[in-house]
Amino acid sequence: MASASAQSPLSQNQKTDDSVVAGVAFARYLLIGCWKNLIDTLSTPLTGRMAGSSKGLAFILGAEGAKEQNQKEKDSICLSLDGLRRAARLSCALGVAANCASALAQMAAASCVQEEKEEKEIQEPSDAIAQVKQKVEQKLEQMGKVQGVCLHTAHVLCMDAVLNVGLEMGSHNQDCWPHVFRVCEYISTLEHTHFSDGTSQPCLTITQSQQAPGGPHSDTELGEASQEQTPEQETTLSSNPVIQPVSIQELVKESSKGRAFDFRGGSLLCGTSAAKAVLTLSTQADRLFEDAADKLNLMALAGFLYQLKKASQAQLFHSVTDTVDYSLAMPGEVKSTQDRRSALHLFRLGDAMLRIVRSKSRPLLHLMRCWSLVAPHLVEAACHKERHVSRKAVSFIHDILTEVLTDWNEPSHFHFNESLFRPFERIMQLELCDEDVQDQVVTSIGELVEMCSTQIQSGWRPLFSALETVHSGNKSEVKEYLVGEYSMGKRQAPVFDVFEAFLNTDSIQVFANAATSYIMCLMKFVKGLGEVDCKEMGDCVPGSGSASTDLCLPALDYLRRCSQLLAKIYKMPLKPIFLSGRLINMPRRVQEQSASSEDGIECILSDFDDDTGLINVWIILLEELTTAISNCPRQHQPPTLDLLFELLRDVAKTPGPGFGIYAVVHLLLPTMSLWLHRSHGDHSYWDVASANFKHAIGLSCELVVEHIQNFIHSDIGYENMINTMLKDLFKLLVACVAEPTEIISRVGCSCIRYVLVTAGPVFTEEMWRLACCALQDAFSATLEPVKNLLGYFHSGSESFSGDACEVKVAAPSLSPSAEAEYWRIRAMAQQVFMLETQCSPKTPSNKEGFEHAQSCVLVIDLPPDKKPNGHTQRR
Repeated sequence: MASASAQSPLSQNQKTDDSVVAGVAFARYLLIGCWKNLIDTLSTPLTGRMAGSSKGLAFILGAEGAKEQNQKEKDSICLSLDGLRRAARLSCALGVAANCASALAQMAAASCVQEEKEEKEIQEPSDAIAQVKQKVEQKLEQMGKVQGVCLHTAHVLCMDAVLNVGLEMGSHNQDCWPHVFRVCEYISTLEHTHFSDGTSQPCLTITQSQQAPGGPHSDTELGEASQEQTPEQETTLSSNPVIQPVSIQELVKESSKGRAFDFRGGSLLCGTSAAKAVLTLSTQADRLFEDAADKLNLMALAGFLYQLKKASQAQLFHSVTDTVDYSLAMPGEVKSTQDRRSALHLFRLGDAMLRIVRSKSRPLLHLMRCWSLVAPHLVEAACHKERHVSRKAVSFIHDILTEVLTDWNEPSHFHFNESLFRPFERIMQLELCDEDVQDQVVTSIGELVEMCSTQIQSGWRPLFSALETVHSGNKSEVKEYLVGEYSMGKRQAPVFDVFEAFLNTDSIQVFANAATSYIMCLMKFVKGLGEVDCKEMGDCVPGSGSASTDLCLPALDYLRRCSQLLAKIYKMPLKPIFLSGRLINMPRRVQEQSASSEDGIECILSDFDDDTGLINVWIILLEELTTAISNCPRQHQPPTLDLLFELLRDVAKTPGPGFGIYAVVHLLLPTMSLWLHRSHGDHSYWDVASANFKHAIGLSCELVVEHIQNFIHSDIGYENMINTMLKDLFKLLVACVAEPTEIISRVGCSCIRYVLVTAGPVFTEEMWRLACCALQDAFSATLEPVKNLLGYFHSGSESFSGDACEVKVAAPSLSPSAEAEYWRIRAMAQQVFMLETQCSPKTPSNKEGFEHAQSCVLVIDLPPDKKPNGHTQRR
């Protein structure tokens, strides 16, 4: 059967006659029929009583085992391993991949004995007697053990056989890959153990013992195994001269020269021979991964990467997932990798993906499929708690993106680059990574933009989504990419180079695809990077004021440039499609059509919207800015207000007056109403927020007056829209007048007077009706408390405490300012209820008196008979 496998047409690329083909088919039929019994028989010595003892296969086959173990048991184990090697090679030659997995599993379990031993040592027995017994066994083992890592020749040959057939069998059956990866991991561990520190580490020893009590069979097998090296393998060895191209079989034969074979005993090998064996196995493992990346077809390559991903997950986490999609959580609890840092499958996975990307023979479709398998695991590894793992994962992502962007041009309408940058977005959005990983991601993004900004194409959207989640952190040192001196006219923070490169892109369609993400990312810098925690946004000032402003001002400048670019695109005869704007368009229209149909605003807006999504992106920009004027830190509010009203004036020119009025009615005035009600009746809120609110309400009135003066006499017919805008403005100003805080109430009165005086000359009859209704509402709101108070006194009554009920004034103890406040309130009452000639001389305003008056409370006690329960009611 061995010779038949050597003549198999599956292993030779030459034309054979029908008799050989028939023989191979018959051999395959026999092998399938007896495979289960064959594997069970060959596995019995490896899983029997002696192999399952605490000493394990390493002790049984080691040199120290020759003195204590039965020689027949050693021979049976060697014969078993030899049979498994032959069975694996034969199944590979005959193309029976489904059967080979069981043989590889047995050989991997038998070869990686040191790995199993270390895992067993980690699990300490809970029983005291068992612990003592284990320590005694370990002591006895150490006493009879030769210093160094002991391996048997059968183990080395098994690992060599697994590596030789692993690629062929794995390509047909991906269940073989875990066993191949286990052997590769063990080889990397041996290499690291032997060569990491030549002075402190003992030499690697290999014990030579023959597999069967027949010497000629051994020579025959070694000769046949060495003859099975194909010309392609020899070419690969010569093209990669890392070490001398010597096979494991030749090393074993060379180590036995000058000695007589003792098939029941063994001899120790160390030094150069041991180093050659380990290096040869390591080179074979490296070549296996290289050939897998270069030669496997797409289906086999996907299975290879999927199994390698699962093997890497098993090393990094305590659980393994079967899915290959991005997850919102890690696969399981993080596992320590300190004991196997040199043998992580993550390094193999990253190197394999890099080799696939650099391959000139693979199409872009292969890259896309492989990246969808590898990228989610790189995201998981980037969020690992051990820094050497996360650093390497982010580094792999950066290197892969660099290679793809350098060597590949993204085809039109084929948004592969968006999936390329998706890992950066997921790493930042999961918020499971530490600040060092965030800094590494942002730095990588900056380097990629600097080198390949024109090739990013559809990758801008996830790139901006990643930057949107940047936070300043809690460390005392300032991040370099967030440092700038923009306010002094010097350079801006390096992070804004990304936005500069995006605006300078040559493709308008690229800008259209990522415009919304670009706006949302910049608004993150306007609203602050989370320097401090506040009960409500906008209610506190960040700790580092100047640094925060240096991020806000350039962000506002890039938002201004975005609006200007939108205006240029709007004037183009052929506009690009703003896909994100069109997606947002559907729910917006359904929500606003019912609210705006009666005033005609929705109809006017449809005149500007051409279904390209541009108008919707413009609305997003203005909406985010109007929301930010009340939500951003207070030191950001003045420049944000200036930019907002600058853009509101610009959009009244392009796209036109209808869009400008729409922005005031649907964006500006509702936001101002929400800001007004944010105090929730708390007077202390306006102590720090009143300045910016007065600034905003004044600019709003000024903008509305300009729109009225400019568009009331236009021939397009904006009268209904202007009436709606004026009505909403008066409603806002009346709400300001009704605010209990005097400073806000006075602002409302002043703004009503400004609107009537400035825009009154161009008012129509309907506008004056709206103005009169607003004045009536303002009077009703302000005089309602007085009206309620007068209701408790009869006409012509001289009672101070009330007629219908008892009225008391609860005031604090007298202070020096009480009298001054009394005269101030009296003057205000005379100003309201008397003519100017009837008023007494005015008294200057006194702040302390004002505070005293604010603390006075009117207590109104209704008589008991006015309540059904007979109790007194207080109001």
